[in-house]
Amino acid sequence: MKDLKNANIAKMANDLGLSPEKIRRILFQDVYVFSTLEQANEAYACALAGSEKEKQALKKWSAFSAEEVAKVSTLEEARKAHDRAPSRSKEKKQAFAKLLSLCSIPKEARDAYRRAPRGSKEESQAFAKLLSLCSTLEQVRKAYDDPPRGSKEKKHAFTKWLSLCSTLEQICDAYKNAPDESEELKAFAKLLSLCSNLEQVRMAYNSVPNASKERRQAFTKWLSLCSNLEQVRKAFNSAPRGGKEERQALLKLASFYLEP
Repeated sequence: MKDLKNANIAKMANDLGLSPEKIRRILFQDVYVFSTLEQANEAYACALAGSEKEKQALKKWSAFSAEEVAKVSTLEEARKAHDRAPSRSKEKKQAFAKLLSLCSIPKEARDAYRRAPRGSKEESQAFAKLLSLCSTLEQVRKAYDDPPRGSKEKKHAFTKWLSLCSTLEQICDAYKNAPDESEELKAFAKLLSLCSNLEQVRMAYNSVPNASKERRQAFTKWLSLCSNLEQVRKAFNSAPRGGKEERQALLKLASFYLEP
């Protein structure tokens, strides 16, 4: 076997039209000699499941991978180390942590997010990094589209999206894309806070469904901005029927008739 180890593998491969890796695999099928990460990886892939060779190949593959991760200093090196590490191994997690730490722009963090296993801690960490790197409305709007509906990441993205809105148009867009009812209410509350005149409040009021919480909120602000009889009369005629809003409008309307 020692003579086999000293054989010119490259020459044999060339003469036989085979790859050096295949030559080694045939010659040393019972001798666990792995001098590179690639060799250990290939040996693991070719070994019988549960065999001693599979275990030895994985052990060596992990060791080579750990060395590679330790030497990482650039984003490209981190990606390579992550791609080459054994699946679900601590080395793969370590490579991912380094990869994430080296991301400096949203595009890089988004790539890391998409590499992470679905539903994993790494995925949550990657999205948090992505969101932290987003500084504009456009960037956050794009990040919001990445996580699935109903996820905590989507809600976090929406919170940041809403915080960056400064115009009625921007908030209307956020409101229409809110991930759930609670976020819709937050968006609509911010929309109302920016409405400074009756026309804006009426538009907000008419843009939401009848009997909704948002519609009641809008009506309360609408009524608060009414300063003359005609304005209050229009508000009363549009008030949700049978509720406290209708009564509030009628009371305010009556106050004009009680004036001396």
